[in-house]
Amino acid sequence: MNYSRRGSPCPVCDRQKDNDCRWTNDSIFCHLGSSHRPPTHLKLGDTLEIKGNKWALVSLSAGYDKNAFLFKPHKEIISLTKNREEREQQDFDYSVRISCCEYYAKEFLELAQKALDALDFETALPDELKNSFKFIYSAESKGLELIKELQQLAPREERLKKYLPLVKDLNKQLFYQRKDADQFRKNYLGETIPNE
Repeated sequence: MNYSRRGSPCPVCDRQKDNDCRWTNDSIFCHLGSSHRPPTHLKLGDTLEIKGNKWALVSLSAGYDKNAFLFKPHKEIISLTKNREEREQQDFDYSVRISCCEYYAKEFLELAQKALDALDFETALPDELKNSFKFIYSAESKGLELIKELQQLAPREERLKKYLPLVKDLNKQLFYQRKDADQFRKNYLGETIPNE
């Protein structure tokens, strides 16, 4: 803690004759003396600029003898309405995210079922094969995206919890269905499968 003294004046009132004023990096106690004192026109919450920084008056009776003004580094107060508006927007965004996730989960369940209901590859006609492969690859891709979102949201959102085990199980089945499709395309159709 610094004290007012010769060569080290109080940053508020310039007191040097005694050590009645004290300060640190986060507090200034400026003594109300007869020859030196803080500006008396200040009200609680008013600020002073000291060495390029704003300091706010937070007490009119501080110190051990209650005869000092206390200044603290000034911090801007963020409007509560802004905070409330931001919270409401975040709540809305979260709600939309939950609803979208639920919608995509329902959509995925239908798509995954179509993929898993694919006809036997060996007996399917070319157009049927093309549609089956489209369903399988599309469902697997969407399932992998959906599971990431569900793993984040489902633990906190009751209405999504039921989808998590269903999507995990369907993803596992789709993985094997896609592997079968890849093998069929490679072995029976002579196609080169990327990323195999």
